[in-house]
Amino acid sequence: DSPTASPTWSPTSENKFEERETLDILYATFGGKDWYQNATHDYCHWKHITCTDGKEILKLDLSSQSLEGTIPSEIGDFKSLTTLNLNDNSLTSSIPVEISNLAQLEILNLGKNKLKGSIPKKIIKELTQLRAISLNGNKLKGSIPSRIGKLTYLRYLNLNDNDLDGSIPSDLGDSKSLLELELNENKLSGPIPLEIYNVTSLWKMDLSDNELTGSLAKEIKHLSSMRLLYLAKNNLNGTIPMEIGKLKDLTNLNLSKNYFDGKIPPNLFDKLDNIEEMNLSRNQLTGPFFPMTEEKVNLSNLKILKLDKNYLIGTLPSFLPAVMYRLNELTLSQNKRMDKKYCFDKKKDASEGCERNDSDHWCCRKEKWENWQQICSRFFKKKKSKNNQICLPDTGLYGHIPVEMASFRYLDYFDISDNSVTGTIPAELGSLPLIRHIDLSKNSLSGTIPEQLASIGIEANILIDSNSFDEQSAAPVDLCLLKDRFDISKNHTFCPPERNDLKSFFDQAKGDEWESNANWTDQHSNHCDWEGISCDEDSGKVTSITLANNKLSGVLSPNIGNLTSLVKLDLSNNDIESSLPEEIGKLSNLTYLKLSSNSLLGEVPATFVNLQHLELFQVQENKLTGTIEMHSLPAGIYSKSSMVADCGSPSIFEHILVCDNCTICCNSLGECHTTEDEYYYKESYILAFIVGSSVLACVLMAGLSFIFVKKRGKKNMETFLRKTGEESIYTFILGESYVGWLLAAFIVVIQIFVFQFFLKNSILEFDNITDYTYSWNCPVDNVNCRDSNGVTIKGWLIFAIVMFTKIFPDIYAGMWVCYYSPQVRTQKGIQCFLAGTVLFVISVLSVVVSGMYNYATAREETDLIINSMVILFVNDLDEQLLKACSSAFPVFVDEIIGTILCETRDKSMQKETSSRTSSKRLPQDLEDSQNKITLNSEKLQENSDEIFGLRARTGENVDTDRLHNNTADFSDDLSTMEEKIE
Repeated sequence: DSPTASPTWSPTSENKFEERETLDILYATFGGKDWYQNATHDYCHWKHITCTDGKEILKLDLSSQSLEGTIPSEIGDFKSLTTLNLNDNSLTSSIPVEISNLAQLEILNLGKNKLKGSIPKKIIKELTQLRAISLNGNKLKGSIPSRIGKLTYLRYLNLNDNDLDGSIPSDLGDSKSLLELELNENKLSGPIPLEIYNVTSLWKMDLSDNELTGSLAKEIKHLSSMRLLYLAKNNLNGTIPMEIGKLKDLTNLNLSKNYFDGKIPPNLFDKLDNIEEMNLSRNQLTGPFFPMTEEKVNLSNLKILKLDKNYLIGTLPSFLPAVMYRLNELTLSQNKRMDKKYCFDKKKDASEGCERNDSDHWCCRKEKWENWQQICSRFFKKKKSKNNQICLPDTGLYGHIPVEMASFRYLDYFDISDNSVTGTIPAELGSLPLIRHIDLSKNSLSGTIPEQLASIGIEANILIDSNSFDEQSAAPVDLCLLKDRFDISKNHTFCPPERNDLKSFFDQAKGDEWESNANWTDQHSNHCDWEGISCDEDSGKVTSITLANNKLSGVLSPNIGNLTSLVKLDLSNNDIESSLPEEIGKLSNLTYLKLSSNSLLGEVPATFVNLQHLELFQVQENKLTGTIEMHSLPAGIYSKSSMVADCGSPSIFEHILVCDNCTICCNSLGECHTTEDEYYYKESYILAFIVGSSVLACVLMAGLSFIFVKKRGKKNMETFLRKTGEESIYTFILGESYVGWLLAAFIVVIQIFVFQFFLKNSILEFDNITDYTYSWNCPVDNVNCRDSNGVTIKGWLIFAIVMFTKIFPDIYAGMWVCYYSPQVRTQKGIQCFLAGTVLFVISVLSVVVSGMYNYATAREETDLIINSMVILFVNDLDEQLLKACSSAFPVFVDEIIGTILCETRDKSMQKETSSRTSSKRLPQDLEDSQNKITLNSEKLQENSDEIFGLRARTGENVDTDRLHNNTADFSDDLSTMEEKIE
């Protein structure tokens, strides 16, 4: 907090200036999270500082400020300081002797720090005004200064929780004003000085947890104001002086963990009217528990009485019920005389309730508990305070547990273990609302364990082991579920583990709301008799849970994974709303798992892959997501209904559940389909395969034509135009227009895209309405799914006729164009091949996609026709586009078609003209040839005459016949040619 606004501070004296400097030093040394200085304000307004009217520091309270470091010697400069409180910090080092300069100091509190060293004797000597010294919770060593008793005004001295040793100074007896003396938790030794008993003003003295020896003197009676006397955990011995009984204001007496012996003084019970807590445990006391006479008892304020771990004997007196309705804790256990037996005595005369046998044992008669019930019933009803305890272990009790215990409404601890109690456990014990511990173990109790014990609270410990209960009757299942808080929960005879697991399953699945839960609510029944549970006759292990259509809700307990012999689990058609426990993956013997028609959430655990013997797995109609990864079901062993999940469309989630091994997929509408020949997740691959195969077929046909057809150039473009389809945009491929080519390519891309869309929409969702028609139905009351598809062979025959009539001519035409395209020379042959390929591919796609889409979607025969008409419309998009172009751009279309037709006719006319010209020139050529032949004949005759003349002159004979024959042959050949020409 910021200091209160005040005028700017200015020193007015040398003393104030020194105090300010000292504060600066303290601040620099200590620090602290909430203490700070403000140089412009009066330090008297700083937090934790109180000043006199003269601006002198009177109190310095820096407790619990997280201060660290050492206490500076300048602390002694505050001459007017009356209170120095540095409690609960982390200060170290020793106590500065300069504190002795604080002559006005009345309260010195340095407790709960880490101070070391000894207590400076000078402080005790010089600070004569001290009224309170608190140095507790440090690490101080050495002895207590002897002059501490000379502090006349000292009222409070707390040196506990240090390492002080030596003896208690006898000078403390001079501290006539001392009210509280706390020297506990040190290492003080020696006897308690007698002088300390002279401090009659003391009302609290705690010397416990030291090493004090000796006995308690009778002079203790002088401590007439004593209320709290704690001497526990020392080495004190001797008897407990009866003079303690004269301390009439005493409320708390703790002498435990010493070596006191002898009997308990009777007047501890009949004189201490205000006593509330008395602890005499862990000593060597002997004699009776309660050695006083009944008439003098006055324990009206007693709340805690501990007498355990001694050598006490005796009976519980009749006055006890009168005080037990106030008593919070009564501990008498582990007294060493184990040969003694105790009972609740109605009267002092033991003959009426107990008898002594030859072995000097006190024994209760069998009917004695019934007498005790009558005696105690009234104080059970009166008891109203909390934290009440009855501790009677190993005290020789036997007989029956009284039913009236149920009236002890505020009892929170009840221990009668290690006795000889017989009979049954009263069911009424279960009505104790505050009980947190019941120990009935190591007795002879019999019968069945009452189920009411389970209702005493989830925090209670119930111990009943080592008795004689009927083993034919299991313990209440709710008790077994308490596990470590029920000591026989691991006893498989009384608490079969599988029964516990089933009960946990019952509770988490809101079993009380089930339509049928016969025997599930019977706490003692055998779990194999519960509704829907079947067990193996030999082992008794659970093999089947069948609770289909039984209004289960809540969550699925992971404990179900502990039923390791489970073969069948059917929880279908319920309303279980939870994730699937991964523990189900531990059920290695599971063959049948049906969880369909619930509200299961999340992903299927990866541990399900361990279910290697699974024969049926149905989880449809849930809200499962992700991927189901399980072993593939071996083909031929299981039916189509073996593995069913919500892997169809539409789904309630954005991403459909993936189940590669499912045999049937269902959608959010409860409709299903089989996954045989599952093609729909790969529509792109299918489309690519069809197109590629068709193109390859066209290439093969063209290749065969090129190889085997010898005559080429006989087919004209008009034929190809007619085959391609004069009403199709594909004819543009045969033209020379780039725009025409783009239009043809555009419609081909559109058609292929639409075909892909049909393939894809056989399974995927489009605008929240799927085109996939699910023909299967998986009813929740049956294991097997049924196919409701109404399409027959008749419908498919009609479909085939429609496709053949409409599409087959286009397929044939495309094949024809591809086959004969090599007979068209140069570029036109390639264009013809492309046009034929497009026609063939689109026609094949129309047939295949129509068949696949109908197979996926058609449920009725009319669906086949309707779907086919849609596909045929897509197939005719090329014709529709040509019509649209003819209407919008007739000149453009006519030019492209005309160009193709004109080119064909020009070539025909050229050929005809060439043929006619050749016919006109042929006679003239023949006449010219005849003239040449005549001229050559004449020349040949002339040459012959010359030869004959020369031969005559030379005398040689000339073969005139041969010559004339050759000439005649030539003339004959010429005549023959002329005849052929004509």
